[in-house]
Amino acid sequence: MDSTPQTIPIWDLPTRLFHWLMVALFALAWITGEMGLGWLHARCGEFMLGVLLFRLIWGFVGGETARFHNFIKGPREVLRYLQSLLSRDAAPQASVGHNPVGGVMVLALMIGSLMTIALGLFARDDDDPLFFGALAHLVPYTFAEMVAEIHEGVVGLMLVLVGLHVAANLFYLIVLRENLIQPMVTGSMPLREAPPITPPKMGSIWRAVLVASLVGSGLYFGLQSMR
Repeated sequence: MDSTPQTIPIWDLPTRLFHWLMVALFALAWITGEMGLGWLHARCGEFMLGVLLFRLIWGFVGGETARFHNFIKGPREVLRYLQSLLSRDAAPQASVGHNPVGGVMVLALMIGSLMTIALGLFARDDDDPLFFGALAHLVPYTFAEMVAEIHEGVVGLMLVLVGLHVAANLFYLIVLRENLIQPMVTGSMPLREAPPITPPKMGSIWRAVLVASLVGSGLYFGLQSMR
């Protein structure tokens, strides 16, 4: 009998590009914010908004594992998975794609990112005349300053979430011996469990290009019209 593990595709290319673009853009936005590079910080936020809007749409029309209904679970399933994760007697059931707890983390990161960017669009910083959101001129000056302070607070919460996300991946890698990072790079992973399963359907590249084009052009012209 062939004991070679079955290798199946897990993440389509658009989902993987979204993930690593968000990693790079969040890091760049945080660095430029700390350095006082207001103009570049604001552009990073706008680019992140476009990437997030793409992912929101891709969550309905993308590959099977990228669709929200396949990984956002109810509280009972999340608790059941957590119990199996913390139990010494029962190993958590392997998931093709995000597990229930991972789905909660993805949702939290997306909501937190959208809140951060939305606040940033209306924020203005007195200490940095080049730092003002694309829509800051639409609100009173004092309100824009207040929003900037809230924006900084939400960024702090995002750093906590990112830290938890990294820690969870290290826990899976070191303790459970399950590499969740490699599939997000290569798109596929070996399955150690039998029986073999049917690989999930991947999203169409051309559909992703169409969605990205519509989101990019819509966001660009939308922000330009309100500047």
